[in-house]
Amino acid sequence: MLAGATGCSAGSADETGPGSAAEKRSPDATTEATAGVPQSDRDGHGTDDEQHLRTLHDDFWSALVELENGDQPDPALFDGVATDGVAEEEVSRVRPARASGHTREGAPEVGEATIEMDGDEALIQACVDPEGWLLFRHGEAVDLDTHGASPSVVAAERTTDGWLISATGLYQRATITC
Repeated sequence: MLAGATGCSAGSADETGPGSAAEKRSPDATTEATAGVPQSDRDGHGTDDEQHLRTLHDDFWSALVELENGDQPDPALFDGVATDGVAEEEVSRVRPARASGHTREGAPEVGEATIEMDGDEALIQACVDPEGWLLFRHGEAVDLDTHGASPSVVAAERTTDGWLISATGLYQRATITC
């Protein structure tokens, strides 16, 4: 199964001011918002995008935890966080587990995200320790035999609606060690 969210932070943009993550998600952001911002920051290599991607990663893990801990698998948990394809993949993965009586409680520990950006694409990595995320089947605890933290790797892409998680389970692309 999966893991959960953490509060990573970097950058200094105010959450609602010019250059904020909220404004970057808005397709109506004006050029006034980028006045005085270096071109490299507007091209997707700046700290505002990195902060937004860290927040997006946190939101994605929060949605995963809610998906696995909740009663009904709901793709709407990923609205504004992941592409429709990723949302459907995650829901499709959890539905059979739920149908066989599996539930989750708690949350994994997700370390600080590492961001690698290339224009409108990004690779986001973090160490995830599932120890605190318990699995049950028909109310009975299931031993997961966890071995501590391991890398979790997802991709994100900039869309007209802002950054979205576009691929998960990219373990072969991990460059971090946990």
